[in-house]
Amino acid sequence: MIQTRCGRRRPYSLELGLKIKQRLWEKLNCPSLLETEQPAGRVLITERFSKTSRSIAPRIHVDISEEPLPEEPRRKKARHRVITVSHGLCM
Repeated sequence: MIQTRCGRRRPYSLELGLKIKQRLWEKLNCPSLLETEQPAGRVLITERFSKTSRSIAPRIHVDISEEPLPEEPRRKKARHRVITVSHGLCM
């Protein structure tokens, strides 16, 4: 899934990330959490697995509107090779 047929790494994309998430969801038997509030105010969290239904992995949308933009990575300076040419005359 991450490599092409010829063995090269596939560039990461949102579509590839969703495919990876879906495969993990299915391999882990569609895990879900069940929250139950106890009388004393405590919350009991129970993990459940469902082998019967092949549901779609949840897509959680996170609001990033107020997050700072990522900085541009520093670019490496191009290396300039110095080519020396000798003009020696042979006689």
